[in-house]
Amino acid sequence: MKNNRMKDALENIAQRNVPENLNIWPQIAAKVERKNFMQTVRTRPAFALLLVLLALALLSSVAYAIGKAAGYIPGIGLFDQDTSLRVLAEPVTVTRDGIMLTVEQVVLSSDKTVVVYKVEGIPEDAYESEGADQNVSSISPVTEETDENTNSFSSSIVVPLDGTPGTTTFSVDSANTCFPDENLLLPDGTLLPLQSGEGNGWVSGFENRHVFGPVPMEVNKVSFLLSCIQETVPGKLPQDWEVPLQLVSAPPALKIFPAAELTKATTRESQNALILERVIETDDGYILIGKFRSIGLPEHAVAQGERRFSRFTDANGQTIQATHVNGMDNGDGKFGEFGLAYEIKGKQHAWPLTLTVDDITVLFYQQTTQFEFDTGPNPEVGQTWILKPDVQLMGYTIHEIAIKRTKWGYAFTIKSDPDVIMVSPEIKDFPASNAGGGGDGFGRGETYFQLNYKDDPPSGKLTIEFGWLQAIIHGPWQVQWSPENILPGP
Repeated sequence: MKNNRMKDALENIAQRNVPENLNIWPQIAAKVERKNFMQTVRTRPAFALLLVLLALALLSSVAYAIGKAAGYIPGIGLFDQDTSLRVLAEPVTVTRDGIMLTVEQVVLSSDKTVVVYKVEGIPEDAYESEGADQNVSSISPVTEETDENTNSFSSSIVVPLDGTPGTTTFSVDSANTCFPDENLLLPDGTLLPLQSGEGNGWVSGFENRHVFGPVPMEVNKVSFLLSCIQETVPGKLPQDWEVPLQLVSAPPALKIFPAAELTKATTRESQNALILERVIETDDGYILIGKFRSIGLPEHAVAQGERRFSRFTDANGQTIQATHVNGMDNGDGKFGEFGLAYEIKGKQHAWPLTLTVDDITVLFYQQTTQFEFDTGPNPEVGQTWILKPDVQLMGYTIHEIAIKRTKWGYAFTIKSDPDVIMVSPEIKDFPASNAGGGGDGFGRGETYFQLNYKDDPPSGKLTIEFGWLQAIIHGPWQVQWSPENILPGP
């Protein structure tokens, strides 16, 4: 099983007159699968078509809510130690047609409920794509062989380049792929919807850690509801799962590691983009929690997430093994910041350790470029235009654009500089009824995008406008830490 990502993460995005505390990730997370990004696009090519939804809709990457008396429960995450905790009495497994759904852990506090569940035994033919080795290049770039009737997605998100995310609706629909509804059902019929989540996946299954709202203290029985198995073809596998759960008080033996504050020299008062804020000392090492802020980035660029995992080195320059830690829930994230949480093993190192972030993904917001394009008076379905506009957007060049007329609109293959992750096209003055696409995922600077229209697609002399440029910016950024940076407790 691969470690959960960066929300490629992806978890990315734009702010146009958007309140600083606006957070629309829960609505997106409730519909879009949260696996390691590169693992996901390798095993589920159809999912890559939804990347643009995240690139257009998220307001920040993973951030971490840390209370004044925060404690860390391994495999579960951070909780306020000042509240009474409850847990699942014992794991519960439901098996249907060879598919096993196991609720492994549940931890409840006064402000949230964390559920860890696993699904096993998924056959390969339950997925729309054939085999696990297909890659993101199967996102249907524009070719003469592309069939406009084989789209595996429909997304009702349209973010005009002069619009605001705050006025944009979001939903994901697909006739060929399941994006499940997940809820906790209370005895009185109340449903607690999914708020956020993350997970790891493999071909025959996945394990998710998902966060729901709080369950009233007087309630000791709930049911976990799952409408279908994520990313599988509807009807291939059993649907409408219900798992009864018995809740009990947390035992005294439940291990909770305190999260200590770091000294001001390594935290928020620093003018560095990369800061560390908390540390958790475990039995065999440390967990460091921090964030990356949009400090010193190019104009109009906001930080979204790590492009790859960060690295740690000791005072001698030797690499220290570190792994990404799940369970740090999005709580106080601000626009242009993303969270970091890494676990290092061992306590006998050559101090100080240096955390290095080599490159990050950024979004250039409120910036567009455009060029003119003439389809002629009567473009035919399947007709393709290869254009070389060499237009500039925030210092990056869009070199080549292939535009294909489809039955419902236009499909784009856009070739840009290698550091461009994706860029979104729009036909100016003709907002699409739905749109979707994604980057190729291999550092080639290619974006595949489709614009669909309810009525006849526009034709003739058109203005193609590009915006929402997502790109890689190279560092490195560094911060140092050693155990003496920990502030004494109260």
